[in-house]
Amino acid sequence: MGSWYRLYIDAPDPARRATAEKLLRFICADWGKLESIRDAKIDIAAAAGGFCRQGRRGMTMKYSIAPVIGGDGNAPLAYSNTHSAFSTTFLQGKSAEATLYHDDTRSFSIPAGRNGYFNDKMDSGETAGTQN
Repeated sequence: MGSWYRLYIDAPDPARRATAEKLLRFICADWGKLESIRDAKIDIAAAAGGFCRQGRRGMTMKYSIAPVIGGDGNAPLAYSNTHSAFSTTFLQGKSAEATLYHDDTRSFSIPAGRNGYFNDKMDSGETAGTQN
């Protein structure tokens, strides 16, 4: 965050893709330099109590997050009243496994156990209930 970012858009038609691109450019404007925008199949699915996001069929990145359970021993820690354009509430998680992002000349890794946040309302529908 702050140096560069790339957008990957999964849209069913050109009109929705254009709308998604416009929205994401606005939301992410302060994230750094926008290097590229690409069409990509993105799967988001509930998986083993957390979520799995996989872009470009796993060729670019697969990220699995497990919830960090709160004091009630049941629900994930929740952060609400945020200033995010995506959601006002995020749930705390941690990376469930080591992750590697690679696309062209850019790459980074996220070790297992690192903090992460997710929204439990996201699901692409195609892979609901499975982990890719």
